[in-house]
Amino acid sequence: MVESNIMYVGSMYYSLTHKTSGMTLNFLQADEHGILQVPGWEWAVFRLGHPGVIRHVEVDTNHFKGNFPDSCRIEVCTLTPEEEAECIRNKWNSGKWQIFLPPQKLCPHHQHHFKEAELKPIRAVSHVRLVIAPDGGISRLRLWGQPTPTSTQPATQPATQPATQPATQAAMQPAMQQRPKSKL
Repeated sequence: MVESNIMYVGSMYYSLTHKTSGMTLNFLQADEHGILQVPGWEWAVFRLGHPGVIRHVEVDTNHFKGNFPDSCRIEVCTLTPEEEAECIRNKWNSGKWQIFLPPQKLCPHHQHHFKEAELKPIRAVSHVRLVIAPDGGISRLRLWGQPTPTSTQPATQPATQPATQPATQAAMQPAMQQRPKSKL
């Protein structure tokens, strides 16, 4: 991972791993969607600066023309600080992860945008896991949505407000408006 622009200020990048089965491949197989079926994957976990409902995802492979991942998927969950600490101890092996963006084929040197039609409806989340297979370069991961307290969001009903700007900008605006003007 080169850069991670996740939701907004206060976000935290947690883990990155690479897993392989140790097999030597003599041939590559693809499924019916053209996604390579190979052992090994890499993943990164991000804690959002504030729980939010994600409405648009960008996975950017710009500048990776030969070393880009074949496919990606995004998983999400909502964790309390105690659950987060437990996940860190268990290397993020948790049954709480839900598929948010099913596996998608990626292209080299391209900005891949996934909108609500491709995303599975889900309530506000606090953590995002980007999984790429087999491995390769991602320039940027961007998430657009609405910051929402998890306690006000019903578990079975996604929020219905449209996202009009990246959440990074939306979350920073209230903080900027509250700052006193500096005297120059």
